[in-house]
Amino acid sequence: MFRAVLTLLFITIYSTAVQAQAPGEFLLRYSASFGGLKAESTRRLDLSEDGIYSMVSRTELRVLGAEISSIDEYSTFRWKGNLPEPLSYRYEQSGIGSRKRSVDFDNENSTATYQVDDHGGTLAMDRPLYDDLSSFLVLREQLANGTEDISFDVVDKDTIKQYHYHVVDRERLQTEIGMFNAVHVERIRDEGSARSTDFWLADSHDYILLKLVQIEPGEREIRLDITEAWIKGEVLIP
Repeated sequence: MFRAVLTLLFITIYSTAVQAQAPGEFLLRYSASFGGLKAESTRRLDLSEDGIYSMVSRTELRVLGAEISSIDEYSTFRWKGNLPEPLSYRYEQSGIGSRKRSVDFDNENSTATYQVDDHGGTLAMDRPLYDDLSSFLVLREQLANGTEDISFDVVDKDTIKQYHYHVVDRERLQTEIGMFNAVHVERIRDEGSARSTDFWLADSHDYILLKLVQIEPGEREIRLDITEAWIKGEVLIP
């Protein structure tokens, strides 16, 4: 149940100009609930001296103070033009629901090599492909350009899927760290899907994720709310 949340969580990206510029480093913290269980999540973006970006995501689910499951994601990419050029992606869930997968992108030979638990293979990159973390820099770029119906292709486990999003509205949103002007975005899923996902981004503060609400089959709710944010080393103040 965590995967959709972690995928959507990384809409934490930067742009105040009409065209997206290279993202700056950040650290974000969230409180979360998964069907009544409490969790914590952190997300960060770092830039190395050789120009390689790394995104790191960690979510911990606890019961009575004891960790029962955790998810770690790691993505590396270069910034090329106004978009990320992915290099690698790693996902590992431990505890309940243990599993892991990875993708290595060979941009020179236009291939993406995946590994999902004990099986692997190669996909042809005949169009731009992204991973679950860095792909939302594409969403950020589209929002910065005023696009309200957005789609892009992602290597999802062992296949290629189109992720589709639509801007619902713009509103004022109260959070634990203050009041923000927010853009409300929904993920468009296949017809008949029992899952719905809505999230709110701070459109005046680099489109960081402020809030996410996902309804799972059976009416179970997954929710994320921002609790702390540092952008380029400074505490975010609305």
